[in-house]
This record gives sequence, C-alpha cells and structure tokens, in this order.
Amino acid sequence: MNTLELILICFGMYMIVSISWSVAGMFGAPWVPTPIWVVDRMLKMADLKEGETLVDLGAGDGRIVIWAALRYKAQAIGVEIDPLRCLWANIVIHVLGLGSRARVIYGSLYETDALPKADVLTTYLLQSTNQELSEKIYRECKPTVRVISRTFTFPQFTLVSQDLKRNLFLYKHQQ
Repeated sequence: MNTLELILICFGMYMIVSISWSVAGMFGAPWVPTPIWVVDRMLKMADLKEGETLVDLGAGDGRIVIWAALRYKAQAIGVEIDPLRCLWANIVIHVLGLGSRARVIYGSLYETDALPKADVLTTYLLQSTNQELSEKIYRECKPTVRVISRTFTFPQFTLVSQDLKRNLFLYKHQQ
C-alpha cells in the first residue's frame, strides 16, 4: 500500500466518523461518554433491580445498557441514532454474552416504542431534548418508571433525589 492509498483510507474513515458524530448531534445530543463509575451511581440511585427493564435514550456505545445487564442482571434496551455506535454496542454485547438481556436498537429516541417497557429510564441528552421528550415519556412510560438524567433536568417531573457532585437527577414520572 502506498502513502496516497493510506491517506485516502484514513480520510475516508475520518469522514465516516465525522458524519456519524454530526448525525447523532442533530438528533438529540452529541455523544459524550459517561464514566462507568457515574453509570454505576446512576443505576444505584434508580434502584435498578434484577429482572427490571432499563431503557437508555441516546445509548451511544451502550455502556449503560451493558452495565445494567452485566452488573444488575437487568433487561436493558438502548436507543441510538448513530449506526456505528449502535453496531459497536451490539458487538460488545455479543462478545460479553449478554445478548439475552441487552441490545441497542438503531433508531430515533423521538420515535422509539421502547418506553412502555421501562422500569428505569436513563438519559444524558440536552435540556432542549429533555423538554421535547417529556410529553412522550409522560404519555408512554409506566406511572412507576424511575427517570434518571445526567446534567440536564426534567422540570415537569417530581424530583426524588439528586447527586450534585455527579450532576444526576432522579425523577418520578407522575406530575
């Protein structure tokens, strides 16, 4: 392989990743990975139990979905608009042998039909996205769902607890 071919391959890969990041940012939020210790704190705050179903809107690389299935033995569904991150998350889920408990669905968080399954709903989106989704969450989720959000809030829901050190907010679905 000559230098020009190598440059063209690297440029092509860069363009694919750049487009992927841009697409995800246009549909809810840019991808900013949550550290695993914060993920664990989110799931502890939400009191996720074995056998419950977690839905993660904007699942990115699937780390919340994977951790919920691996550590908490929960059923976990992620919704991700970025096809590369969705593919990556499902590869990791397969490699870890979590396919019976976890999956990341390629799709829009605005159009997902996964919300009625959620016992726990996790988000790390933008404030404007949370605002846009709040009516859908209220309408489609179970009245008992626990909503945990990182950094951005859901003022329409009842705040149950917060961890200001990690910018986590736990809500009850009911108004």
